[in-house]
Amino acid sequence: MTFKVGDKVRCVEPSSFGHHPYRNNIYEVTSIRRAADGRTLLSLSTGCGRPVGEWYSSRFVLEQTTKPHKWAKEIKAWADGAQIEVSPISSNLWRDCHSPIWNDTYVNFRIKPEKKPDVYRWYFMDQAGVRHDPAAANLQCTFDGETGKLKKVELL
Repeated sequence: MTFKVGDKVRCVEPSSFGHHPYRNNIYEVTSIRRAADGRTLLSLSTGCGRPVGEWYSSRFVLEQTTKPHKWAKEIKAWADGAQIEVSPISSNLWRDCHSPIWNDTYVNFRIKPEKKPDVYRWYFMDQAGVRHDPAAANLQCTFDGETGKLKKVELL
């Protein structure tokens, strides 16, 4: 097996002295050299960077570290019942997606954002002007929760 500096390796043949390397522990390869007998020696460190010495490479296997799927968060949310939206890569127009095809390279996915509720404000208006006074209000204004724009004005 060929190793390179930076590889994560797992010990399959532990030390008989009761110290590093421990079976199934993961180590990082910090350097590689040939021993006098022609076998490969790996210099290893723990996950926090502490050196643990040199060991013959035959004691280790390459740890298969898999990168999470590009849409892992969205896939999990969808599996848990969340609504997913889809948009072509070339635009920012989102629409509901009931059956996502997660390997489609021409679209983006997202968890559908929750709609922000409308905001209500109450005012008192007379000939002198308008003031924010919910207790004496004769005017109710409704603002769109998403855009913040005035949607509706009602006389009370």
